[in-house]
Amino acid sequence: DFGVGALGDMGCHIIDPVVWSLQLGAPARVWSEGPATNGETFPEWEIIHYEFPGTAYCAEETVRMTWYDGGKKPDAKLVPGATAKDIPSNGSLYIGENGVILCSHGGKPELWPKADFGDAKFIEVPGNDHYQQWTQACKGDGSTSSTFEYSGPLTEANHLGNVAYRAGKKLRWNAKQMKIPNAPDAERFLKREYRAGWSLP
Repeated sequence: DFGVGALGDMGCHIIDPVVWSLQLGAPARVWSEGPATNGETFPEWEIIHYEFPGTAYCAEETVRMTWYDGGKKPDAKLVPGATAKDIPSNGSLYIGENGVILCSHGGKPELWPKADFGDAKFIEVPGNDHYQQWTQACKGDGSTSSTFEYSGPLTEANHLGNVAYRAGKKLRWNAKQMKIPNAPDAERFLKREYRAGWSLP
């Protein structure tokens, strides 16, 4: 009831590159691991599993994304040649058919196994400060790279992890209807009734 934890704080920042680069839509399934909910605050740790329909940038019909927090991290064995100290405490890991991209949050991506990608060069793209993007868009000059049409569904996917955690079930998500067909009782976590005196017009 009082907080969305690390997932709600950093989830949209960290899963954004995954969702954006693979052009993922809404997740089809979401489930969690972690200590039992206490009904008041976020958990000490959690692992959230998302399954999205695949896109043109995915090798299979579905793609899995896993969120770790509270000191939990992916197994270093997922990164060929890496050790536990190579896995950042905050970042993203893309597992591909021919290698892995490991990127600390705000850092430069690394290709693994390093021996296979020693001569790889990253394409330089012109930078654009998102603070300036926002300010310029407010002035009517252009638009932000993360519009509400994109950030709304991204936030929805992110928070479905919290819904799955609170429900304690593997959820099937119908984004068009905003329903959880296999667990309608979990839909109570999708929105809240405002307390008297705190409602919006």
